[in-house]
Amino acid sequence: MAISKGLQSQALLSVRHGADLTLSRDVYGGPGPIHESEMMGLRERVSRKTHQINGRIIGRTFFVNRIVAVAGLDRTAADGRIPLSQGRWFEKDGEVLAGYGLAGIFNLQPGVRFSLAANPDQLFTVAGILRPHTLWDSDLLIMSIADAQSFFRMKGYLTEIRIQSSSEPSHPAPDPRFREQEKRIKKDSPPLHLMNRQEAELFSSKGFQFKNGVFILFSILLVVLTIPALLISSGLGARESIQEIGLMKSMGWSRTHILFLTALEYGSVSLIATGLATVSSIAWMKLTNGFLLAKFFIAEVGLVPAFQIPTRYLPLPSLTGLFFALLILSAGSLWGAWYGTRKAPFEALH
Repeated sequence: MAISKGLQSQALLSVRHGADLTLSRDVYGGPGPIHESEMMGLRERVSRKTHQINGRIIGRTFFVNRIVAVAGLDRTAADGRIPLSQGRWFEKDGEVLAGYGLAGIFNLQPGVRFSLAANPDQLFTVAGILRPHTLWDSDLLIMSIADAQSFFRMKGYLTEIRIQSSSEPSHPAPDPRFREQEKRIKKDSPPLHLMNRQEAELFSSKGFQFKNGVFILFSILLVVLTIPALLISSGLGARESIQEIGLMKSMGWSRTHILFLTALEYGSVSLIATGLATVSSIAWMKLTNGFLLAKFFIAEVGLVPAFQIPTRYLPLPSLTGLFFALLILSAGSLWGAWYGTRKAPFEALH
C-alpha cells in the first residue's frame, strides 16, 4: 500500500506542476498525431499575453533491451528548471538528456554518442544527466521536438498541445476569463480532446485506484492465513487458559474482569504486531529499497531497483491491519475465555 500511494502521489505531483490545459487527439482508442498548423491556428486565436501555447511529443522506444520514455520539447520554451546532475541542457540538434537510471545501467556520460534500434541512422549525443527527482525521470530521454519528429518519422506532427496560463504557471487559474477561454478553445477545436488539470488529476487518481486491484491477491492470501490463525488462537493453549481462568475465579475475579483482561491482552498483542509489521515494512523499503518486492508493483524494475522506490505511509493501512488482528484474535480467544468463565473453579482446575 505504501508503494501504491507513493506512485500515486508522484503522478499527481506531475499533474499539479503540468499545463493548465492539454489538447490531444484520440485515434482508435489511443493518442493520435496533431499537425503543427493546428497549434499555429490556436496561437492566432488565443492571446499570447495571458497564455503560453507549446507542443510536445511523448513516445516510447527501446534502449538496448530496456523500455524508455521519449519526450520531445520545444527548445525555446523548455523548462530549464529540470535539475541536472551532470552536463547542461540540450542546445543543438542531436543532443539529449538521459535519465539517471539509464546513465547508471549503461554508463552514460555527457559527450557519449549512441543510436537506437527504432531509427539507427539517427545519432544522439548525451548533453546532460537528469538528477533523481521523481520516478519518471529514471528511464527517460529528453530531446528537441525536431529530433523527436525525425526519430519517430512524424515530421510536422505533435502528440500534445499544452496551454499554460502566464500569470500562475503552477496552479489552476481561477480567473473567469481563463474559463471562458477554455470553453472557446474547446468549441474551436472539435477534433481535439481538451483536458484541464482537474480532469487529469481525477483520471490519474482513478487509474491508480484501479491498479490497486493487484492487492486482491494479497487479500486472498490474508483469508487463507486467517483460517489457521483462527484455529491456533482458539485451540492452542485452551486447556491451560481454562485452568488459569478457574484459578482467577477462585481468587475472586468476576467474569467481567476476566473478559476485560483477555481483551486487554490480545489488544496489546495486536497493537505490537501491527507496529512491528509497519516498522518492518518501513525498514524493508528504506534500507533495501524494496528488494524482491518492488518488481510486483512497478514494471521493468527487476530484483534490485535502479532508482528510489517512492513510498508513502498513511495511518489507514496500519489501522486496517490492527482491526484484522483484533478480529482474528478476538474471534478465537474471547469465546474461549467466556467458555472458561462458565465452569466452576474446581472443575476448571481439575
